[in-house]
Amino acid sequence: WVYDYAGMGEGVDRIRIMAYDYSFADPGPIAPVEFVRTVVRAAKRVVADDNKLVLGIPLYGRNWVTATSGTCPADAPGTVSPTLPEIGALLQEYGATSVYDATTGEKSFTYERPTSDGVTSCTQTRQVNFVDGEGALARVTIAREEHIGGVSFWAIGFDNPGVWQLVGPYARAREA
Repeated sequence: WVYDYAGMGEGVDRIRIMAYDYSFADPGPIAPVEFVRTVVRAAKRVVADDNKLVLGIPLYGRNWVTATSGTCPADAPGTVSPTLPEIGALLQEYGATSVYDATTGEKSFTYERPTSDGVTSCTQTRQVNFVDGEGALARVTIAREEHIGGVSFWAIGFDNPGVWQLVGPYARAREA
């Protein structure tokens, strides 16, 4: 309903399907696997050549404020979109543990973030949802099962070595 895949399919070499940002304003998954599969299949129904379809896979997360105690300074962060290295730093800094959700194919965690400007202070409860290497592999698997033209990652530099350890063998298999 957003893009005219059928019309685009007639005049382009590739259509990059950005099947992410499922949850934006409110906490939730970035790109649940069934949503991704549904979007890919919808595009396949209207584009004559499946090889033109390339699945965009997110390599980032979203970090929402879910509760606040106290009075936050004006510069306290709101919702942000951290990269996988930034998520790794958050996990380490706050001693959090991420949990994999097999239904969405994503990980999440919560943590408490104190913020102060010397005058006002608060503690934010924050929720982070993200697609890591395991989640990226789940989406690569969808692209392979649906026999589409390939995948692209949003964005190079947002990744970590774990992504390439998991998806690298599939890229090499395609080249062979």
